[in-house]
Amino acid sequence: MKKTSEPKSKEEVIPSEPMAETPKANGRPKHLVESAAYLRATAKRLRAEVKILEDAANALDHIYQLGEK
Repeated sequence: MKKTSEPKSKEEVIPSEPMAETPKANGRPKHLVESAAYLRATAKRLRAEVKILEDAANALDHIYQLGEK
């Protein structure tokens, strides 16, 4: 049986911080700057992994072509 989550009462809801009190980096909220940096690092890592996989696929293709000769 699937349990449904009940909405939080008003007492349980934590109000978000006003933007004026949020720490900023270069005029932008710190959490957004950190999220953007994380996404850039993740994209860089994924591009490196894609390059490795492409190189492996090319090597396998080359081995297959050598076997056909």
